Amino acid sequence: MKSREMLSEEVPLKASKCVVSLFLFDGRINVLVCSGIPIESKKSSVTRILTTEKFGATYLTRRDAGRYMRIQVRDASNNVATGFLEENYLSRGITLVNVKQFLDVRVIHLNDEVEIIPGSNLVGIELVGSGKQMPRRGIMTKDSCTSEDGTELSYSTCNMSKDGDGGPLFDGDGNFVGMHLVLGNKRGPFMKRSVIIGKLEQFENAIQLLVSKMYRVRRIHGALFKLLHGKELTNQEEDLDSSGYPKPSIAADDCSMVLVNNFEDTFGDTYDSGKGVWAVFSETISKELSQSVVSLASYNDTRFFACSGLIIKWNGCTTILTSASLVRNRCDESKIQENLRIDVLLPDQRHTEGTLQHCHLHYNVAIVSFKGSTFVEADIYGPIIYKYSEVVAVGRVFKSGMLMATRGALTRGHTERRFDCANLFYSSCEITKAGIGGPLVDFDGKFVGMNFYYAKEGTPFLKRCSILEVLAHFEKKRSVAEADDDGYVNRWPVPKPFWRRPDKHHQNEDKEGHR
Repeated sequence: MKSREMLSEEVPLKASKCVVSLFLFDGRINVLVCSGIPIESKKSSVTRILTTEKFGATYLTRRDAGRYMRIQVRDASNNVATGFLEENYLSRGITLVNVKQFLDVRVIHLNDEVEIIPGSNLVGIELVGSGKQMPRRGIMTKDSCTSEDGTELSYSTCNMSKDGDGGPLFDGDGNFVGMHLVLGNKRGPFMKRSVIIGKLEQFENAIQLLVSKMYRVRRIHGALFKLLHGKELTNQEEDLDSSGYPKPSIAADDCSMVLVNNFEDTFGDTYDSGKGVWAVFSETISKELSQSVVSLASYNDTRFFACSGLIIKWNGCTTILTSASLVRNRCDESKIQENLRIDVLLPDQRHTEGTLQHCHLHYNVAIVSFKGSTFVEADIYGPIIYKYSEVVAVGRVFKSGMLMATRGALTRGHTERRFDCANLFYSSCEITKAGIGGPLVDFDGKFVGMNFYYAKEGTPFLKRCSILEVLAHFEKKRSVAEADDDGYVNRWPVPKPFWRRPDKHHQNEDKEGHR
């Protein structure tokens, strides 16, 4: 049998790339660190990381509470990549994280047969500091226990730290034998290789059964669609209509359903009515707002997004100030959606093509150029005295062209913050998604900020001073999409549209998404 001294030299060298560090962030705050094990994946472009159930459970608990959670994975060479959670494994005592970026790791193949017995020499590996490997030597003991989910666990005397939770254990020949776990104050338990294989096989079997059921449902659904409409069901027809909304399921009572969180919902008082807010504004202010607030929509095969905007003078040109949500990628919030066409609805109800000039995804600000003549450039640069106690949110609906405004007051916002941006303020103005990107003004018509949307905590808005800083930044940059200096991008969730019965119309209307 090899001595512990030999193990400390040989095994860490052989297993040098078989461990990574996982970092779980709540916004910018690191809330959990543990280790992970690269294992084989069916997709060559994806690195699969095995780790402890606690990591995934913490991620989901905080995310479901409205927090912006993200995962970073770091290898022994100090390469850092973004990780994505495979949620379906959590009920099986393990967590899997997928990484699509490059990592300098050696993948462990679990199908190799390895047996260990009590008394076998073991080495646990964890990364400390900026990627330095720390071997922890010990032996397998005769002790065992059962976890809360009924999983049989073995024990070793390897004295791993809390950051080693989820890290690999190797035998004297450098063969992977299990995953180290930290359970309360107990740092010796580990999940044997055979147990891990069994859990993965159970999941794969469950997935195959689910896929089989989905294919069966699709065949039935497709046959019914063809019977009703005389044509085959395509993926696009199954998902979205031309306005970018999900199609209701084909059922007898679909006619009673209502579409929640759409871009056509109005708010406040309409300009044409001349009542409410518009009766309080002076005639000059009302006219200027009516000729400076526009609506925009972005398209690929279907409509991608719609929002409001404000015509301004920027860098010597007439442009539109609006929300970066107009072009933000739904799958990766740190990127813009490529190949989008932008349609601008001008105040005179004419349509013109828009071109994205700059987009700051971190602060959710975009500049769009366009061609047109009958408009007024809003003054967002002039001096302003912050004496306002009441403010007005203004927006325009893309399909109808309706101009709307609603009054409110500045508030502290909700204690449960949905947005990461520290520069956000809140008003009690109640708007809809159509008001995203629209201006917030005082009753003198002075520009206060740009509105975003979240129904539960008032209307968030980015203040004028922050917007002016972004615009000044645009003048010095050539790139279209921008994050902050360290590459971090604030989260700007938009409630997704969905169908619901009228009696449940006001329940769960903040279903989170990016549309």
